[in-house]
Amino acid sequence: TISRVNRSLIYGSGGYESVLEKMKEQESK
Repeated sequence: TISRVNRSLIYGSGGYESVLEKMKEQESK
C-alpha cells in the first residue's frame, strides 16, 4: 500500500524490515 511505501522511505532500507515485523504483529492481533 502507499503507507508502506511512505514508511519505507522514512525508515530507509534498514528500518523497512522492522516496520514489516511491526505490521505483522498488528495483523496477527
